[in-house]
Amino acid sequence: MSKEALKELIDVIDESDLDTIFQVLIRFVPEDEPLPDEIEAIAAAAPKGCRR
Repeated sequence: MSKEALKELIDVIDESDLDTIFQVLIRFVPEDEPLPDEIEAIAAAAPKGCRR
């Protein structure tokens, strides 16, 4: 699915229904394990004090 098609699909969902938006997005996230450098990049980009 293209980014544009995904954006259009998200636009159809009401903004107040965050759970549905999350489920739509998570469906299209690759299921491969992240590489160590990807994890480091995410950690480096996270705001200070942000823990997940």
